[in-house]
Amino acid sequence: RTLYAAMRKDKKSEATIRQTHAILHRALKVAQREGKVSRNVADLIDPPKTEKRKRAGLTATQARKVLKDAPLRWYVALCLGLRQGEALGLRWSDVNMDEGWLMVEQTLVRVPGEGLRFDTPKSRSSRRMVPIPTVVLSRFKVTWAEHLAAGGDPNGLVFHRDGMPVGHRADWQAWSDLLEAAGVPHIALHAARNTTASLLEAAGVPARLVME
Repeated sequence: RTLYAAMRKDKKSEATIRQTHAILHRALKVAQREGKVSRNVADLIDPPKTEKRKRAGLTATQARKVLKDAPLRWYVALCLGLRQGEALGLRWSDVNMDEGWLMVEQTLVRVPGEGLRFDTPKSRSSRRMVPIPTVVLSRFKVTWAEHLAAGGDPNGLVFHRDGMPVGHRADWQAWSDLLEAAGVPHIALHAARNTTASLLEAAGVPARLVME
């Protein structure tokens, strides 16, 4: 308790204090198992609580300004809630335009020392089927027709540069430029999916479906 009080006095965040508690708890658990201490004193106090902050997103009005004349990439970010790596890893073979849904099957990641590579989603819930609203589906169909007309690979990436994956940094810069052009506050690209809920709620989608 004295340690945590001192950390708060030094203006450490509650998340940092909670992480410290977790490390101490684990270390003392191992020490107790190996006979170094008689008990785990971290068990005697409650772990510090972390405040949950609502991550910023765009309002429905701001999102409409951003999406005006925007390419498909940003409809996927704001209307479908795909994470950056999920969107950049999306293939045409993952999209069912006849039935109006897509599957999140792979994600684009950057590995230090290796560069870009594709990986499977880390959790079962991340590997999912996502319904495509009509307004977004129409843009998928237009982009698909343009892709084929340009001689693109029917099984290739939806978002690419000459058939090659778009890097995370270039994608982020395009997002930043889009927000600036629309005259809306800058939000992190990973927070764009928080706007999806606002748009769905504004469209009258039931709360349970929005949560799923």
